[in-house]
Amino acid sequence: MKWWKRCGVCEGSGLRGDSHGIGECRREESRRTREYYREVKAKIRYEAFGQCFMCGLPQEVCEKWEDNEAGRWKRVEGRECQYSGALFEGDFRLLAGYREVSGRWIERIREKGVEVERQEGLISYLGRRVEGWEVEWNNLTAEFHWIAKRVEEVEEEE
Repeated sequence: MKWWKRCGVCEGSGLRGDSHGIGECRREESRRTREYYREVKAKIRYEAFGQCFMCGLPQEVCEKWEDNEAGRWKRVEGRECQYSGALFEGDFRLLAGYREVSGRWIERIREKGVEVERQEGLISYLGRRVEGWEVEWNNLTAEFHWIAKRVEEVEEEE
């Protein structure tokens, strides 16, 4: 996972941020994002069957889950989630470090009817399941994909 354990605040500032995530960043510029990230992470509730509840990734990707051969997934006792918190933190780290992308993303989800100014609106939106895909996932996963693609475009332009 390209953006796992990389700090968007440091990366966006042209510094190496590949040894820590947004939760561990010591830069003052990341303080508000860290605080907001922790608040939202503590409150988010995912809809059933859309993802692993630890990492936010589709259950098909996470080692903590296996196919129950009835079209659903079951938790595997003794296995740990290999990307715990990675996807959720990934959205925040990229948005914090790439303000241009952040502004475009906020406009994008506002157009979808998400009340960005209300933390509850954002939390509810991110935790919702997305229908119509081969892999079960949620808006958190879909938005991470969109955000990461825009960040790559910005980096290519530089």
